[in-house]
Amino acid sequence: MTDPSSLFALDVGTAEPGTDAVVVSWDTVGGRVYTLKHTTNLLNVGSSSVPGFVNEPGSGGEMSYTNLAPTGVDFHWVIVERPGE
Repeated sequence: MTDPSSLFALDVGTAEPGTDAVVVSWDTVGGRVYTLKHTTNLLNVGSSSVPGFVNEPGSGGEMSYTNLAPTGVDFHWVIVERPGE
């Protein structure tokens, strides 16, 4: 069942002022798994999953990933799934 008042959003910011590191974070819910994907070329969306962020179970808290070496043009997105579906 879909909740029309539900919203999923990524928050992207810098890890620390003066660094190039980028933090991507999002809220999770239980009963879902989250996979963070990354590419530097949107024409190649079949890119790679971020190690350590593949089918990670939601806890109701926040998940975050810090990209310590962004290339200048980085695209991130999250795939949210129900386990077993």
